[in-house]
Amino acid sequence: MGASNIILLMGGGLDSSYAAFNLFNRGNNIIGLHFDYGQVSAPFEKRAVLKISEYLGIKVLLESFDFPTIKYDYEIKGRNLLLILASAPVALKNNCYQIVIGVHKGSPYYDASKFFLQDAQKLMDGYFGGGLQINAPLINLTKPEIWKLAINEKFNIDITYSCQNGKETGCGKCPSCRDREVLNAY
Repeated sequence: MGASNIILLMGGGLDSSYAAFNLFNRGNNIIGLHFDYGQVSAPFEKRAVLKISEYLGIKVLLESFDFPTIKYDYEIKGRNLLLILASAPVALKNNCYQIVIGVHKGSPYYDASKFFLQDAQKLMDGYFGGGLQINAPLINLTKPEIWKLAINEKFNIDITYSCQNGKETGCGKCPSCRDREVLNAY
């Protein structure tokens, strides 16, 4: 992928943060986009996104909107599609024709799969005639592979945030905190 203008959906966690780091280091012009959609972790996510944008020297936009969510365990059904659709006007307004999302291989959620990305791209093609691309540069990497790359490339993992229960230092119980605990062993 050559250098381009990118809207990067940022949640403050390892995946989107490492994607920002990696794309920035490849010379892309990145605008981070963080949505507060009423999630309990929003204040801590926002703080992490601002730290990451400062660390990389990239512009970040903070948006908020309210939508009803359907939550099963820790999965918020439809979240990534809603975030992609909500990012489209922001992308076009900023002359960005690529929306990047930090989903990775091994996630149990449909909206973090290759099938979802293909389906979402079809919708975007229908709305924007192929002028707005969805990219998931980490889709072929597992969480441990991303962690190892981040460490090897000297990305500051400590500025990321990953608790789905919205606890400042992590709850230790949600899937993201449990992932983080396992990854710290690497």
